This record gives sequence, structure tokens and C-alpha cells, in this order.
Amino acid sequence: MTAAARTILRGDIWFVNLDPAKGHEQANKDPLKPDPLRPRPCVVLSKDTINRSGGVVIVAPLTTKGLERANLTHRILIPEKDKIQEPGTRGLLGDSLALVYQMRAVDPAARFADEKRVAHLTKKALGSLEPAMVYILDIFI
Repeated sequence: MTAAARTILRGDIWFVNLDPAKGHEQANKDPLKPDPLRPRPCVVLSKDTINRSGGVVIVAPLTTKGLERANLTHRILIPEKDKIQEPGTRGLLGDSLALVYQMRAVDPAARFADEKRVAHLTKKALGSLEPAMVYILDIFI
């Protein structure tokens, strides 16, 4: 399936191949052993009209490490109950941290590892990411 045939929505969680990464950029699961077979889960942050354009989407990597370092500015806790699992996929169980300060543009055709999203955030969880995006980008509305 091509990226154009995928439906990518804001709040979706996809496994994304973030390698190659440089410096402090978030990489796949093991930065010392880059492996496209071990992609990282990421949440889509870009709005649906951008996602439908087919070029790139904005994502933030998720991690299960350092959950105790969650905060309200750039490391946002996403409880398992706020992830709606996609039937027939590997899903994404457990609590996660959204590393909003690591958001980046990716090409779904080149970087998405699966043909389907693995989960989707609840409106509450997606809403918890918005203030972090405003904070990180220093946007005043």
C-alpha cells in the first residue's frame, strides 16, 4: 500500500523508522545498532489537511523509558487507557511518554514501518499534547 492510500490522522500512532538520526535526535530502539526492523512508535501531530497532502507528516516519538520524568512542557505522559488499540496490529501497550520536543517531519512512504496505524489517542490525550507544542515552538495565540 502506498502512503497516498493510507489514511493518516492527527493522534494516530504509527511505527516509524527514525534512522538515520544524528547527535541528540531520537533514533530507533537502539541508537548504537541502527535497525530499520526496530522502528519507534510515534504520534502524528500535524493536522489532517496536512496529512492528506501526501508529502510529510509531523510526528513526535514515544518512549516507555523515563516515565517518571514526565512534565507538562515537553515530555507528556500518555497513559495506556488513552491509547485506542487498532485491531489486527501489534498495538502499543503500556504507558508512554510523548517526546514533543523531538517532533519532526517525516515522509510516510519512506519512514512508516507498517501499513496500518497501531493505535489512536483519545481526544483528552491529544489535547494534552497541544500546550506542549505551543510551549516548544513559543507560539502565542
